[in-house]
Amino acid sequence: MVNTNTLYAIKNPRGFSTKLIIKKIVNFHDVTLDLKKGTHQPYLKANNNPLYVHNESNHPPSILKNIPLAINKRLNELSSNKDSFDEIAAE
Repeated sequence: MVNTNTLYAIKNPRGFSTKLIIKKIVNFHDVTLDLKKGTHQPYLKANNNPLYVHNESNHPPSILKNIPLAINKRLNELSSNKDSFDEIAAE
């Protein structure tokens, strides 16, 4: 596993020391932020299987038709570049 954290040790004039750990890759809500590279991409937990609408729901056809477009738009907006988009779209 690659170490994605930076450790800073700070000492004050009285001799106390503090350790500060700064993470370089952070999962925040549904986005993975890579602070070192300056990129972002969608994030899903390992066991998450998103179900947007039940297949026997009583939604109007126009809503059901637009679900794939909405998912694509979301992935587009949460991806900072084409590689990020392609990586998450393959899942």
